[in-house]
Amino acid sequence: MLDCALISRDDTFRRQVTEWVGHAESNARLVLDIAAAADRLPREAVSQILESQARLVLIDLGDTTTGLRVVKALREEGPDLAILATGPSLPADTLLEMMRAGASEYLPRPLSDEEVDEAFQRLRKRVATPSQDADVQGRVFTVFSSKGGSGVTTLATNLATLVANRTHERTLLLDLNPGFGTAEISLGLTPRYSYLDVIKNFHRMDAELLDSYLEEHESGMAFLGAPPVEESEAPTAAAVQGLLRLCRRHFHNVVVDGGSRLHDALVYALRDSDELLLVATPEIATLRNLKRAQNHLAVRGLGGAPPAKVVLNQVRDGTGVTDREVREVLGAPVFVSIERDDSTVQQSMNVGSPLGESGRSRFARGIARMGDGLLGTNGRRGGRLSFLKPFRSSSPGK
Repeated sequence: MLDCALISRDDTFRRQVTEWVGHAESNARLVLDIAAAADRLPREAVSQILESQARLVLIDLGDTTTGLRVVKALREEGPDLAILATGPSLPADTLLEMMRAGASEYLPRPLSDEEVDEAFQRLRKRVATPSQDADVQGRVFTVFSSKGGSGVTTLATNLATLVANRTHERTLLLDLNPGFGTAEISLGLTPRYSYLDVIKNFHRMDAELLDSYLEEHESGMAFLGAPPVEESEAPTAAAVQGLLRLCRRHFHNVVVDGGSRLHDALVYALRDSDELLLVATPEIATLRNLKRAQNHLAVRGLGGAPPAKVVLNQVRDGTGVTDREVREVLGAPVFVSIERDDSTVQQSMNVGSPLGESGRSRFARGIARMGDGLLGTNGRRGGRLSFLKPFRSSSPGK
């Protein structure tokens, strides 16, 4: 039996809820019914809702967004609650705020019976069979350079493959390059959707819908690509905040291809990362350009970000800058050096198959060292896990 709490003064919504709960096949019951909207709800009502032990809260925000405080309080004090909220039509940034506040679903008025029923069905399924990812708070690894051609995408795709193979945990590669993302080429994939599709549908996102936007690589790693060039506008910082929080909830490891364009959304991704990998090539000019990017990030308020790890890529024996010069310019030592191996990397990209830590090439050995530094040498676990197939659904039907 699914115990529900109804907080609403909207006659239509109250009728829809009571009809659904009263249906013989709903297997649900109302354990609390408060005829008031959230914007008029006293603070002690939150305790009343929690004490009812309802697992699904159906809450009417009223005519404003001040009722968000109730949603936030319910999420903070009852993190396992499923919350369906209804209210006025909201702009995209407020919908993002609603998601961050903790609403599982948001239905703008006017409400149709079909919309309400579909939302109920999704939430009932989620409450009855909680996702195995419910408690996941994954790690985010962001790869970035201030110079195009530094190998960011190559390193990000290979790092994601390595993490997936070594940990056998659910791993996502997120291409945050607006308009010019090329990670899909390195993986041999043709994405149907991009991160913009996910962002636009935050208000109705669940594990099954998220899965429908992803592609699965042969390694078992999931991939969420960048939008096409004609939709190349960078997402807002608030949108990326919601996107990364969503990814953390569903994946143990999230590798972000940050590209080489320092837009507002990327600043947030860098700040919110658990591991920040700054990619440099062995030329003083490149290091100085990366130093300017560091200074720019400091001005933009990157305080609280993890200490950057410098990856020196495309290294040739006996040429280029030294570790000491890197430390002097960037204020951090070289985390790992990866030798230039054009033929191996080019062949890997052409066939759409990242090397990860496999093979004996100089590049593969460098990727393996990077994995050792990030994950440790004892990160291997059981057999291969496919992350998407158990949940594969049809088209999202936006």
